[in-house]
Amino acid sequence: MTDRPNPTPPSQTLHSRVMQHIDELRKETLRLAESGDPIAQYHAGNLLSNFGRAAQAALWYHKAAEQGHVGAQFAVATCYSDGTGFGQDDVAAARWYQKAAEQGHAEAQFALGAAYAEGIGIPQSFLLAHMWTNLATFRAAGELQRTYAKARDALARLLTPHHLVEAQRMARLTQYKIDHCQLGSSPTSE
Repeated sequence: MTDRPNPTPPSQTLHSRVMQHIDELRKETLRLAESGDPIAQYHAGNLLSNFGRAAQAALWYHKAAEQGHVGAQFAVATCYSDGTGFGQDDVAAARWYQKAAEQGHAEAQFALGAAYAEGIGIPQSFLLAHMWTNLATFRAAGELQRTYAKARDALARLLTPHHLVEAQRMARLTQYKIDHCQLGSSPTSE
């Protein structure tokens, strides 16, 4: 009887093909990112972030954010807020949260509302904190919406009745502008 080599188990073959496909996707994403595609730049940032390369991820996020990619704008804000990939900078974080918030990004709206409530990176304003938190509440869903609503309601208790009405009016106007006029640069997402 002759010794035959053990065939490669099907699971190893499948794993090898999947890993090859992932490597091809990674290379194509980076090629497109280097060519200036903001969606690919955002995904390159995500890819690098997932592999613990925060500084490189932040650079790709920043390139996409500069081109108006809303997810990248939020990612850049978070990088500045956390000091991940960039130095910690509350003013820059607030500026990038604002850009994403103006494109309707609910998490950015909530983060901007929190920044206004605490006066982190921008002057404290409970009126603007309520406005942005209110907008975030209407964009969110499920448990996140309930969390945002609790924060909004807590902020409402800090406002006079007149200021609460004004914050609600400003939220309606801002929502209209987001929906119809695009406050920020043209949104790019995916």
